[in-house]
Amino acid sequence: MIGLITAAVFGGIPIAVMMFNRVRWSSGFALRRAHLGALVAAGLLGLALWPLAHEIYLLSEWMGLTVLGKEQFAQAETMLARMRSAPLWLILLSMGLVPAIFEELCFRGFLFGALRTRLADDRTVIASSLIFGLFHEVFMPGRLLVSTFLGGVLGWVRLRTGSVFPGMLLHATHNCLLLTIARYPTEIAARGWGLEEQEHMPALWLAVAAIGIVLAGGLLVASTRSSNAQSTL
Repeated sequence: MIGLITAAVFGGIPIAVMMFNRVRWSSGFALRRAHLGALVAAGLLGLALWPLAHEIYLLSEWMGLTVLGKEQFAQAETMLARMRSAPLWLILLSMGLVPAIFEELCFRGFLFGALRTRLADDRTVIASSLIFGLFHEVFMPGRLLVSTFLGGVLGWVRLRTGSVFPGMLLHATHNCLLLTIARYPTEIAARGWGLEEQEHMPALWLAVAAIGIVLAGGLLVASTRSSNAQSTL
């Protein structure tokens, strides 16, 4: 159900607008072929960003931007219980892959392209990331900072590559990794990782994530340096 709603909203609305304005889907959604190096970099970012995103979420709690009440905690517990009883493939498909595809089509395809006709490149990235963060805050309170941060990274990837596909891969990898962790907390604890026993990520995890982010960023820049990805669509 979540996947169908996501597809209908984030796919249906942009398609209707583009059909009304006679915009080609390939340009309106930035459906351009991406360099293999850019795809590899995006996948690596999807694996490496989550420890930093977790720390940003903790920062938002410290700033008082994330205040969850009993009702929100109860909803979260109910959702986690349902996830642990559902097949992993169904969770990843409906809550990981489908939202990543259609949110990227909407935010980094349709919206990013529309903003770019009126704003400079850097302002387009900032504006689209803020809208992305505000959207997630409305439906998932407490997500403003972390979603804005992730939206900024996704916007930068979209700007560098000129394509929506690397962002889809990054977004889907990030989503599916977190969903898998949430689906198997007992198994993860049994391995001695003990994520539930500490608030902050282990220093080693943060260091490895930082190295992964730097490597991915360098690869993305190198793989798009000679392309025309930054030309106006």
